[in-house]
Order: sequence, then C-alpha cells, then structure tokens
Amino acid sequence: MQIVFHVDNIEEYLRKGKDYNFPAPPDRCPYPDCKCRVKLKKHGFYYRYY
Repeated sequence: MQIVFHVDNIEEYLRKGKDYNFPAPPDRCPYPDCKCRVKLKKHGFYYRYY
C-alpha cells in the first residue's frame, strides 16, 4: 500500500531524500470499510524523478 502525501517545498524534499520529514503512518487501516486499529510500518524509500 502506498499513502500519497503532498510536499510544501519540492526543493527541500529532493535535497533531503531519505531524511525528509515524512508524515507518520496512520494508526488505523485507511480503507473505509475496515478502520481496524493497526500500526502500519514504513518499508523503505525509493527515489522519484521530478
């Protein structure tokens, strides 16, 4: 699953890479029919081309 988020400053995002201050994962399943309490994990980083 990918959680899409928007950045305010693309230059900062590109400069910091993995060190960017990413949003915390949600504490509940994001699917509307589920909403179970679950701690989602972050599984790495990949570079994007902008």
